[in-house]
Amino acid sequence: MHVVIFFTYDYSLKIWSDTGILDRELIYYKKMLDKNNDLQITFVTYGDDDDLDLAINLERIKVIPVYSTIKKNKSKIINFIKSFYIPFLLKDKIKDIDVIKQYQLQGAWISIIYKYLVKKPLIVRTGYDMYSFSIKEKKTILKKYLYKTLTNLSLKKSDIYTVSSQSDYNFLKINFKFDESKLLIRPNWVLEVKNYPIENRSKNKILSIGRLEKQKNYFDLINSFAGSSFEIDIYGEGSEKEKLQNLAEESNVKVNFKGMIDYDHLQTIYKDYAFYISASKYEGNPKTILEAQNSGCIVIVLNEQNSKDIIDTNIDGIIVNKVSDIQKEIDTLIYDDARMNKLSKNAIQRVKENNEIKLLIDLDFKDFDNLISV
Repeated sequence: MHVVIFFTYDYSLKIWSDTGILDRELIYYKKMLDKNNDLQITFVTYGDDDDLDLAINLERIKVIPVYSTIKKNKSKIINFIKSFYIPFLLKDKIKDIDVIKQYQLQGAWISIIYKYLVKKPLIVRTGYDMYSFSIKEKKTILKKYLYKTLTNLSLKKSDIYTVSSQSDYNFLKINFKFDESKLLIRPNWVLEVKNYPIENRSKNKILSIGRLEKQKNYFDLINSFAGSSFEIDIYGEGSEKEKLQNLAEESNVKVNFKGMIDYDHLQTIYKDYAFYISASKYEGNPKTILEAQNSGCIVIVLNEQNSKDIIDTNIDGIIVNKVSDIQKEIDTLIYDDARMNKLSKNAIQRVKENNEIKLLIDLDFKDFDNLISV
């Protein structure tokens, strides 16, 4: 079986490496290869020769960086126009294809054209819904129209279209007309990890992970802990860092900006914290929340639709209506060991049943087999 994976448009192995997610993303594909000795994978990336260097030690994964063959222009518009040539460039470069898979919606126009050139089935995989995000982020009318058009095209032209949450599934069914039998839910995965008792973890330090951008709502989170004795450890980088540092100082909140760390190191961090906080106003199927649950953290999140897909409040996590309620919940929990233990154990069990990597790999192979057998 030969599966061709098209990267998100403008993404590359080099970008994965620079942002610290290369090891995490490769884990999934390496485990797929371990499960099936006949599987071959080809990555189509939007990188250059740097991607070939990063791929040297990858077994049974071939990497084709687009910009090793065509020159990347400084103009995004010119690169976009040239992207319609990419499928024709690849038509004779990749042999004996069984399935094509598009990683995220962005770039789907390329894999759709390629599908018709090579006459093979296409899976479009989305981790979050770009059109619904564009509405929440109040993008321009033009951008919202383009995302909606690309979503509509992908729903109609793909053979399978996957979303990571029930909320995204419902959103697409309400807002688009398509063959609903091709729409499937495939949540994000986590690795099995060793768990540590909740009572041995820090209760006065709070963990939060994510880009330092407005979507993550760190401004409200920091303000809500003004003058408290809690410390907040934030892992991530972004354009709002300096403003957040100034706010923390002004609000008398001890915030430790930890920067970026690699995936393996990150997996060892969760066990040190009793509480993981996400104040995001909207999410897809956030991997860091799933990883925190998987590690037995008590996850407290702001009330938004996708969070309800992965947390039953007061059973395996806490959902609050206002950011200002987060500290109140923690103040109550730290004096209730039995409740903390229950939330921690239930979170681990929920992720084990829904998100373990072997479950998602099995579903991937099921999708491949169903398409190939048609």
